Order: sequence, then structure tokens, then C-alpha cells
Amino acid sequence: MSSQTDDATVEDVQEVELPPDFEGKDTVSMAQPSVAESALEEELDAVDIHLGIVINPDEYTPENVEFLKKNLLAKKSIKFRSEQFNDRVIHYNVVGVDIMPDAVSSLMGEVIGDDVQLDRDTYANSVNIVIDIGSGTTDMAAIQGFDVIPDSEKQFTFATNDAFVDIAQEIEKRYNCGYIEAAYVANIVRYPLGVCPGCAAVSANSKTCGCGQEYEMKRNMIRIGRQTFDVSDIVNDVFNDKTDALANIFKRYLDAIFKVRGINRSTLDTILIVGGGAELFGKMLKDKITGFVGEYVEIKKANRAVWKSVNGLGKYVMLKNSRGKKSFKRYVFVDVGNFATKAKMVDTNNNEVGKPIELLTRIANPVELGDISLRKVHPMMDLWLDISSRSVGEHMGNGSHFVSHLANKGKNIKLRNSLTPKTQDEMVYAMINSAIGVLLARDKSADV
Repeated sequence: MSSQTDDATVEDVQEVELPPDFEGKDTVSMAQPSVAESALEEELDAVDIHLGIVINPDEYTPENVEFLKKNLLAKKSIKFRSEQFNDRVIHYNVVGVDIMPDAVSSLMGEVIGDDVQLDRDTYANSVNIVIDIGSGTTDMAAIQGFDVIPDSEKQFTFATNDAFVDIAQEIEKRYNCGYIEAAYVANIVRYPLGVCPGCAAVSANSKTCGCGQEYEMKRNMIRIGRQTFDVSDIVNDVFNDKTDALANIFKRYLDAIFKVRGINRSTLDTILIVGGGAELFGKMLKDKITGFVGEYVEIKKANRAVWKSVNGLGKYVMLKNSRGKKSFKRYVFVDVGNFATKAKMVDTNNNEVGKPIELLTRIANPVELGDISLRKVHPMMDLWLDISSRSVGEHMGNGSHFVSHLANKGKNIKLRNSLTPKTQDEMVYAMINSAIGVLLARDKSADV
């Protein structure tokens, strides 16, 4: 995913057009149908779904799980105030909810095959561990068979962004160049820059330099003023130190699982490294932890890591419900991240319904239209939603919301507060409802 910024350009910032019925009210209200109309509408149009949600490991407590289920088990109406949906209204009824820590769902994707059966190489007492290295935290969790090992879901304040900040500070010291943004460091580490071996010119796109030589693509090349420097030594030193720290965290984590809980160490089967940091730290971390886990333990980086959590959750829920009565039409699986919400839908036979979707979590709430200026809504690529619960009582996420759908690349002004627990964050519920609504609207459009 491309890097995101909080700052909109001058061209991007325009006043949002108010809806015709706004008239200075706090919210944009939907016309409510009569009781008889509502009952008929629900009978004809409402789609019963079974919902799967992934949640941060540190929020996976009985209290939070119950709080989530209470707010998610509801009949909902979503009106799309956007041209691509032509004011379509979608009704759905969440009849069941499965909630799982996101690190554990990644593991489930590894031990459950695409045929939604237990992997033949995974045994009932085998222990599998996941290390999910993110931009803000690193999550770890362990399962034995299909059961989550109690209190194994842990979150540590180790993250890729820490490494980028340290690299930036070391560059500043060496070159006395002033402030270097961590986001800039993330780009030079992840993406190569063309450097001419003859005249040292640089280019992001050209294949041949004006001097006639071919550009060589190199990472860790930073541009300061008119000069370009290779900072690979700084990057490698910081990554090595950070990976040492992560390996030590993981060693203590292992001791807590096997020594404290009295689990036989020989049952450790696989260590799965996932998340955005897997590309950066994966190989170094594998080398450092092999010595204390043993050569017979498989250490690997997940394929398709971006969708691993959603896919693993889907496989687990399908397997769990394989012998039960399906009192619903669709499964919907949602992973609300700090930057992007991913979701997919399947039918009760595990056939994927349409392509998975990704919505940006950066979201502006038109409740405060008088105070917020932001990029004008793109009628074909952004979503303007009215969300309401059709059951008794208010539910989190209800209201009128403007959601970036793929196109906006993070240029909305307002960002959900990532420090707020997701179980208590109204924006999280709005994103879950938005994802469900988009999937169902697309599904219904295909039926027409």
C-alpha cells in the first residue's frame, strides 16, 4: 500500500457539499419507514449474515468480546449517498459473531488448508506460534491444536516504525542535515532508487543515464540536498540491534509458554512471521531464534501476509460451523486495522462472493461539517453513508459517515484515534458496517 499523509494538497481541499436535507442539523437523518413497511422490507430484502471480526490481542478479553457482540448483533440499514450505488439501501441482519485475536487468525490460516480441513501435518497437541510485526506494535500468540494457549496473546511495543526513527536519527547525526522523517526512511528502505555508477546521478524511473550507463537499483539511498548517500551500514546496524531486541522478547515469550505452563518443548511445530515487518526483519529474526528453538522447528514467513488474518479467520469459522445448521446466507469477515480495513464475503459453501475489498480507515465524520474542510467527495470512489440500527436501541457506528473507498489514499483530514481501544471506538463500528454494506451491495447488484 502506498505511503499515506495527513496533509491534503491545495487542490484536494474543498468544502464538502452539504446534503439537501442537512440545514444545520447535527446529523443527516434517514426517513424511517412505517412499522408495516419495515417488516415487509426486512422479509424481502434483509440478508442474514454470520460475521467474523479480528481484534487486537490485548483487547481480546471476555468483557470486550461480549461488548463487541452486543453492538454487532443487530439489524442494520445502510444508505449509500453515492452515485455508484445510486442511493441504494442495504438491509442486513447479523445473526452470529465470531471474534478472534488477529495474530491467532493468521495462525489458523496456516494450519487449516484451502479445503477448510485441518492440515495433515498439524497434530492435536502441536504448538504453533505467530510473530506479527506491525508498524506500531508486535503481536504474538500461540495455539495448541485449535485451542489458543491461555494468556499467550501478547502485544509488545516493538515495531518497524521504531527502527525507522532510529535510522533517521543516526542519519541526522552523521550528516548534520536536520530533521529526517521516519516515513522517508521507510521508503528508502523498502524501495530502490536508480544510481548511475558513472556520474552518480539518480533516477526513480529511467533505465539509462544521460552519460550512457545503466542505472543500478539500490535500496538505502538517501538524497540530501544535491547529493545522494548510501546509508546501508546505518540501516543494517539498526536492524541488527532491533532484531536482537525482538529475539530476546521472543525468547522470554517462549519461556513463559513452555516453562511456566509446563508444555513439552518438543511439541513446538512452526513459528510463523507475518506483518509488514516480516519483509524487513524476517530473515534476520529467523537466523537469531533458530539457535534456541532447534533446527527441527520450521520458521517461515507467511505468503499473502496482507490478507492472512482475514483468510485465517474465514477458514476457522467455516470449519467451526461445518457441521452446524446454517441459519444465514453469507459469511462476512472483517479486519479493522489502524490504516486499512480489509473484508471478504463467502457463501455457506466457502465460495468467495466477489473480490475482497479494502477501505481506508481514515474517515471524516460529516456530523461536524461546519468545522471540517476536506477533499470534495468523489462520487464514484468514495462512500457517503447513513447507517442506522433497525432493532431497539442505539448502536455504535450509527449515523452519517464519509468513508474513503480505495481512491483517497489517506488524504482525509481526520484519522481515527489509534490509541482508543477498538472495542470502544465508534469509527471501528462504522468501518465494519461500511465493509459489510459494500460487499452486500455489490452482491445484490450482481443478482439484478
